[in-house]
Amino acid sequence: MTPTWSDATLPPNGHSPMEAGARRSRRKNRQMTEQAPARDRSADTAGRSGRWARGLTFLAAIVMLIAGTAQFFTGLPAVLDTVPYGFATNNQLVHFSLTTLGWIHLLVGLVVFAAGATLLAGQRWARVVGRDAVL
Repeated sequence: MTPTWSDATLPPNGHSPMEAGARRSRRKNRQMTEQAPARDRSADTAGRSGRWARGLTFLAAIVMLIAGTAQFFTGLPAVLDTVPYGFATNNQLVHFSLTTLGWIHLLVGLVVFAAGATLLAGQRWARVVGRDAVL
């Protein structure tokens, strides 16, 4: 005589112990006779490389923000100081001003800072500017 289970006496999973044993034996037989489908690892690899890419892009953006700020403040004193410099070499007097170099530092600093800020915002053109600024 096979015992019957009413809804009130079923275990929390909703299956009788006999049904669980039958499922286990079916699963064991299937594993021995059928090969399980191969797991697609390309999605897992893409997920990991995507996280790396986002992390390195974030790092590059922060470095660009810092470098742009430093470049700007390097050029600022050269623009504000209008005193010409000079030195003598081989009986020649060389006279020059750092104002032009200061303007170059200011502009490059602003471009690199703007590229870093827009790289954080996800703009694609900032990647190109950042790559070209490094090269």
